[in-house]
Amino acid sequence: MSAAAQGGEPREPGAIVCGETKYGCDPRGPEDFVDGSDYTVPVVAADFADVTFPAPGEVDELVGGVAHLNALLNHAGERALVLKFRREGCAACKSTVESLASAARAYSDRACFVNVDYSVNRQVCKQCALAVVPCAHVYVSGQLTMSEPLGPRAWGKFATRLEALLG
Repeated sequence: MSAAAQGGEPREPGAIVCGETKYGCDPRGPEDFVDGSDYTVPVVAADFADVTFPAPGEVDELVGGVAHLNALLNHAGERALVLKFRREGCAACKSTVESLASAARAYSDRACFVNVDYSVNRQVCKQCALAVVPCAHVYVSGQLTMSEPLGPRAWGKFATRLEALLG
């Protein structure tokens, strides 16, 4: 939960706060950062210290919860990180698989794309306060900047916002 969601420092305009949208929020809390206030330096668990960034143009899988997310964000550097939350057997989730793969190829030099399977990552999804899948989170410079639906009807709006964000 973010500091603002916990009643900490005032949030920045446009900040995504847990509980304010059904598409979720940043699952990382103050304990996931080096000093509890610097949200650009996440702590990386030793198990994920050597994780490699997904191959450019491919969609990878989140397998290790918040620790793996932190490792991916550390490795991302200036590149954006796009998380697609999905659930096995969800028709809407399945309908965007090819669109996401196409976006991963198109933005291979500017972003990394990672699936988050609800069944495998229940704790992360709970920490994100997700109420709907499919949805997407986009991190830029370690900050969650977009939290939106990602079904077939919402794909066009998402793609337009992603293009505006990544150029």
